[in-house]
Amino acid sequence: MEAQVLLRRLLYARRTESVDLVNSVCREIAELAGVSPRLQDRLDVALRNAFL
Repeated sequence: MEAQVLLRRLLYARRTESVDLVNSVCREIAELAGVSPRLQDRLDVALRNAFL
């Protein structure tokens, strides 16, 4: 559940073009542990695309 919230927060941060918020959410995503492999893949993609 927390991972989904972080993905939504990252989407919001990108839409508002808030670099500070994107950085903050990316740090939280990177520190998140214990998610399924499928969800981890989604998180990894989100991190790679955070600044595109």
